[in-house]
Amino acid sequence: MKELVKSFLELLRKPEGFLWVTVITVTAMVGTIAYIAIFKLFFDGMLLPCGIARPTPVADFVCYYLAGVLAQQNFAHPVHIYDTAAQLIVYNDLIKPNADVHPLYCPYPPYFFLLMGLLVMLSLRDSFVLFCALGLVANLVAVYFLFKDDGWMHIVIAAILVIGCFPTWQGFLLGNTSIFLFPAACLYALNWKRRNAMASCLSLIPYLFKFQYMPLQLLPALASSRWKLVATLGVSLGALMLLSVALLGLQNVLEFPKAMNQTYTFKPEYFQNIRGQLAYLPFRDFFLTQSMSNLRLGLAFIIGAWFWFKEQAKLAKVDLDFEFPCFSLLIVASAIVSPYTFVHDYSMVLLPCAWIWSWSKHHKLQLGKFLSLSLICLTMGFPALSWIMGLALPNFSAVGVQPFTLWAELLMILTIVGMYRVYRLKLQDNPLVIEPNS
Repeated sequence: MKELVKSFLELLRKPEGFLWVTVITVTAMVGTIAYIAIFKLFFDGMLLPCGIARPTPVADFVCYYLAGVLAQQNFAHPVHIYDTAAQLIVYNDLIKPNADVHPLYCPYPPYFFLLMGLLVMLSLRDSFVLFCALGLVANLVAVYFLFKDDGWMHIVIAAILVIGCFPTWQGFLLGNTSIFLFPAACLYALNWKRRNAMASCLSLIPYLFKFQYMPLQLLPALASSRWKLVATLGVSLGALMLLSVALLGLQNVLEFPKAMNQTYTFKPEYFQNIRGQLAYLPFRDFFLTQSMSNLRLGLAFIIGAWFWFKEQAKLAKVDLDFEFPCFSLLIVASAIVSPYTFVHDYSMVLLPCAWIWSWSKHHKLQLGKFLSLSLICLTMGFPALSWIMGLALPNFSAVGVQPFTLWAELLMILTIVGMYRVYRLKLQDNPLVIEPNS
């Protein structure tokens, strides 16, 4: 404890000390108040259905529990798990005596229904607690392994910033699967960093549940272990699908692609990505279609592949440190171009925040004061900024701005500008390094 206090006092003497203290203090204070609010909502019966006829802020977890109930029912007799009417019956049974004509539709893959089938052995409240507890442990373990070489002060500070971030808090509030995005990204990135090909491929399996982010994020693993990646993901997905066919039936598996189309009926104004930003433009119906969203994702994958296989490879010949901001850009870009990215999904960008911050700090002199300070504020300051953006979402929406999208785009632009600035300066400083294709 004395070492933590001593390290904290030393931090105050550094130029970035005041910014650090401000971000940590704001995040810790606001985050503590916000988590107390979750506990209060939960114990007051306002977070989940409580058997009382009153308006209830139903958490997303009810949708997941619904999936588990349908999976259990299917074991007894065939059920169309993606049928809106079937989901509505279970949904209204869970929220009774309330009733709704528009359930929280569950479009997740069939193997997700099987996984959630294990949780329905507990009550809705108990399974929600278990789900969130597992998410909390996963996040803390991810923080530990990400910062264990930097000492306990970094681990404690990182834990405060990760758990106290608005997207992470919202994930716990809703009981959303997004609370596992940061741990999944860390597991994948750390195995990739160690050049453990098979482990990094296996680490991508959690993305089979949030697969809209997979195309861009798999590029680093694809570059280092192409055939192992294809084989690992192919076998994993094939095994999950065969298990789904065996336990849920072929019909339910075949209906999954059609169920995915339901996600395009969600209000795009809720999305913090390009699609959400386009929702405020004229002729929005054309830009928001499924085909246009798939086209944007496809183009992003092509550009991302070019960037990683060509540009990143060129940058890495000058300095291997470039791998980390490049990897980070792919994660941020996946959030921007995904057809549907909610605020709580931005918990995964905490890994890019850590890596870009570390890289910009290491190259402060080459970046210059403006770029360096801008990147530090955008990354290190994100947990505190996220509360401003999250709480002021209605105000941003009123003027047609998606704040998290804007933050991500600005971070990408400044990081790319910074990387090429450092690259050029390193080439000048080291004339023995010959620029590729020169």
